[in-house]
Amino acid sequence: MCKISYDGDMSNSININTSKIPTIHQLRRAGWKVRVMHGRMEDYPDLYSDEVGLPVRHLADRVTMIELTSPEGKDSYGVALCSKEDNYNRKLGNRIALGRALKNHIVFNS
Repeated sequence: MCKISYDGDMSNSININTSKIPTIHQLRRAGWKVRVMHGRMEDYPDLYSDEVGLPVRHLADRVTMIELTSPEGKDSYGVALCSKEDNYNRKLGNRIALGRALKNHIVFNS
């Protein structure tokens, strides 16, 4: 079994201490299902911001989504958006989306 523990604040992705977040590889070896999807915003026309309810297509160019399923069968999701002004980095998108998926898993499945 893989136990997830995180003692930091993941609400601000800039201040995440990523050394404490398990990697995709570690989660898969522990029996988790991890699905990673990368794409452009035009591939996901219905993706909206939860905070303001406005389309984010004009702000972001690329998106990384991670879906986790725990060994117990509980699902959680994480999304990372890349601004049109930033250079897209797949590894950073994975790290941010994975951190958000783990945070959602802890909050909604505890």
